Amino acid sequence: MLAGSREARALSPHARARVEEVRAYLEASMTRDVDMVSVARQVALSPFYLTRVFKAQYGVPPYRYLIRLRIDHTTGLLRDSALTVTQICHRAGFNTSLTSSRPSVAT
Repeated sequence: MLAGSREARALSPHARARVEEVRAYLEASMTRDVDMVSVARQVALSPFYLTRVFKAQYGVPPYRYLIRLRIDHTTGLLRDSALTVTQICHRAGFNTSLTSSRPSVAT
């Protein structure tokens, strides 16, 4: 999933290490609430710079990467378990079920 962009190749070893720490943390914490500002602080980067270098390295911002992890996890649970959609959403780290987050239609 590496972006392979010129910017990704130009990242310093320090930035690459911090981005890898964040990626590993997101994978380990995908079922919990994750605050990207706190994550950025933990790796001593500004939220803006973290987003920029993460996207350069992996092709998507960290929050989108986290959502993709959760969707992949949810897909597996939907396919392989007898849990309800609500139970699966909560286990995958989504705070509400997919049906309750549907936008309302104005009449």
